[in-house]
Amino acid sequence: GKYNILSAVSVTSTVELGSPKVADLDAGVEVEVAEIQDLPGESCTRARITDPNGWICLEDSREKTRWARNETQEEAWLR
Repeated sequence: GKYNILSAVSVTSTVELGSPKVADLDAGVEVEVAEIQDLPGESCTRARITDPNGWICLEDSREKTRWARNETQEEAWLR
């Protein structure tokens, strides 16, 4: 689904945290999320995006930080 980037986030080459960075996204950018994964032993929920192709952190449950929000869920909530 479509997600809005809420604050600057790095796009990395693999799902693993610390993998090589391929791009940076600024707040306000819209991305298409193709897959979501929770990493075992990590508090970060990762999402595979299609353009640029790579992975971002959607949210960190330990730090209570969110980098992107699902547009569809947001629109449903506003109705």
